Amino acid sequence: MKRFENKVAVVTGGNSGIGLATAKRLHEEGARVAIVGRNAQTLEEATRTIGDGVLAVQADVAKLSEIDRLYQTVTQELGRIDVLFVNAGVGKFATLIDTSESLYDELFAINTKGAYFTLAKAIPYLNDGASIILIALAPINPPWRRPRTSAYSEAKAALRAVAQTAAVELAPQGIRVNLVSPGPTLTPIYQQAGLSKEKTEDRLKQISTTVPLSRLGKPEEVASVVAFLASSDASYITGEEIHIDGGRGSVISQHFLGNRERHSQGVSLRGANELCNKISSSKVERERGTSRIHAKFDQRESLFSFFRQFGCVQNGRFLYGSKRGKKKDRGRIERYDGQQERGSITCPPLRCMALCGAFLLVTLAALANAP
Repeated sequence: MKRFENKVAVVTGGNSGIGLATAKRLHEEGARVAIVGRNAQTLEEATRTIGDGVLAVQADVAKLSEIDRLYQTVTQELGRIDVLFVNAGVGKFATLIDTSESLYDELFAINTKGAYFTLAKAIPYLNDGASIILIALAPINPPWRRPRTSAYSEAKAALRAVAQTAAVELAPQGIRVNLVSPGPTLTPIYQQAGLSKEKTEDRLKQISTTVPLSRLGKPEEVASVVAFLASSDASYITGEEIHIDGGRGSVISQHFLGNRERHSQGVSLRGANELCNKISSSKVERERGTSRIHAKFDQRESLFSFFRQFGCVQNGRFLYGSKRGKKKDRGRIERYDGQQERGSITCPPLRCMALCGAFLLVTLAALANAP
């Protein structure tokens, strides 16, 4: 018997890319599938690709009235829902200063509000023991931040709270909620970027250098993980986030640091909350199992501008100054791997400020308690 025999699955954004691959996978494993999208033409093409018995529903999940209509249509045609894959989303990018209110609203309307109410409004139509999977099209809590992604990342990061809260609230009904975070994946979005074929190929090759497995993922590879999470094989998994990124979230590549060399000399970052999103003049060296980033900055830059540019590494150590040159000529972020991992931040100016602040608090407390 197939894993999804006699099950009903709804896939938003099921007319292309990861959504289409997932709908096809669920259909092959016996599910009665409903795909949802805004474009009637691509929905029709998707139904032909998937096969017979697929229900296509044209709807915009950013509009609550259309979400209501979606679930009414699905339950009337197919019955109550066993699997919900919340996949619809949009990716648009701009710097902080260039992000307009309309762009911000669009990103949140689809990526956050749309996903939230797609999940929330499905609850009355879900069977007990159903499975819900949400998607973020990039790691939603990466250890670094890229320029031009502030609004997009904020919208996607909200999905983690939604997924984890829903997992707790729906657990009494046996409903599981999980999240998948794919890395770079070969979907039509790259062909729709407006670049020439040659530039698109160059861009894909460039992206592949940031992935330890040296390639982009396939939609079918994401679909297989979604199918696993949706099945009874994952019956004890809920509230979790699965990264499908070829190891990209675990290793920051030399390409990302401005060097095209292979990732084998990259710096391990999983578990770090902040690292510079760019180091224009840097080098990575391996020495006795230790990964170091040496970042130079000129005398005109203060310690605080250094921190603003590069940040500090959690579970790491910032060493201000070096044996050569003046103290503010050179800085070093040093991360210890494996058993040598340390958790201190050594920075004389900040340490002095912390001591002064503590002294001030003690003094104020003493004055407040004085008769």
